Amino acid sequence: MLRACRYRLYPSEDQKVMLAKHFGSCRFVWNYFLDLNNRRYVEKGKGTSFKQMCKELTLLKKEDEYLWLKEVNSQSLQQSVLHLETVYRRFFRKLGEEPVFKGKHKRKSFTVTQRFSIEDNRLMIPNFKKPIRMFRHRDFNGQVRSITISQEPSGKYHASILVYEQDPDIQQMPVAEESAIGIDMGINTFATLSNGMRIQKPKHFVQSEKKLVKAQKRLSRKKKGSHNRMKQRVRVARIQEHMANQRRDFLNRVSDILTRTYDTITVEDLSLKDMMNGNHRRAKAVADAGCECGHQYQKIRTDFGRSTHGEWGINACGQTHLCSGTSRKGRNQGKCAGRSRKPTALVVGGFHMIEPGALLRIYILYSSQ
Repeated sequence: MLRACRYRLYPSEDQKVMLAKHFGSCRFVWNYFLDLNNRRYVEKGKGTSFKQMCKELTLLKKEDEYLWLKEVNSQSLQQSVLHLETVYRRFFRKLGEEPVFKGKHKRKSFTVTQRFSIEDNRLMIPNFKKPIRMFRHRDFNGQVRSITISQEPSGKYHASILVYEQDPDIQQMPVAEESAIGIDMGINTFATLSNGMRIQKPKHFVQSEKKLVKAQKRLSRKKKGSHNRMKQRVRVARIQEHMANQRRDFLNRVSDILTRTYDTITVEDLSLKDMMNGNHRRAKAVADAGCECGHQYQKIRTDFGRSTHGEWGINACGQTHLCSGTSRKGRNQGKCAGRSRKPTALVVGGFHMIEPGALLRIYILYSSQ
């Protein structure tokens, strides 16, 4: 099982200059080969493979105009090319969006795959004379596969360490009725549990909206390209980052409590993309609630084996009758998924509409196994 651990970095002034060179070089390589692939696809009808791009990258570094690419780690440049190849592959398989050019003032990152070391609160990566100070607030066990260094728009630096861990040995235990719960995600209320408990939405965006609007107005008045505009852009980014951190902390706490309390969790599958179209007020409320992030956090914690049983089900049927479907594919087909009388999942969730506009009542059904 691969797990990413994120830590805050505190580089020195010289290290910030070296990190900026890595960010800029990897961004240049991404944009260069993205533009090259786009032009070749228009001319010849096909792009360039990863192996061919690596060969052209080696030749590019030997040109007098691009000798500055040798100042950074060569593996990081190759990883930037590999990431571009991965995005292209997912796009042609209709699994992701088309790759776009990277901007200078957006989130920056580069990846290191070899010749790194982690000792206590020090991170050593290639092409750096001294290790970077790191706040290691938690330990990890396993083999480190790669390290991704990133800088947020607010100016903070982080290191995401990808670790391979052995799958936890979870002892399967019988599921009792009181240890199963169903969750209905909402807008006015963040979540309503099948036992009647309601989790209120903290409304982090509403609390910081006035401050954000004021900062964005000041940003719009600054002259483009000026130093004051850059400082104001950082202030806006810090406000947005603060709201994101508040929402992330709230979702972490809620998902941790639910996972530690209940063994089996069934969640309503909402089409958030459709909910955020057509009505900007509703879209703002849905985005502030963070329903999709709540699903992800709950799923991640269940996969990590924090609960006794760790069962996770998603009801994908959009109809108003009791359904035994747990597949996302059912809603896309416009019919119930899993209509067989013998459910394959240990616990299957269904939803029943009480009345128009009312909350959904959640039923937990058990198979005869």
